[in-house]
Amino acid sequence: MPQAQPIWIKDPLSILADGAERGVVIQDGKIVELVGRGRQAATADMTIFDASTHVVLP
Repeated sequence: MPQAQPIWIKDPLSILADGAERGVVIQDGKIVELVGRGRQAATADMTIFDASTHVVLP
């Protein structure tokens, strides 16, 4: 089965996860990367969702 394209939930207004100030990368329903302050996601070929007006909760 092919894997789904990763999605970077980028720059949320707020997020309840230490070390993920710039957001999280989700693939196949799982968090595959936390993106910290001042960093860019390292995951390749991803869709970016602008979460600047959203709060990310567990």
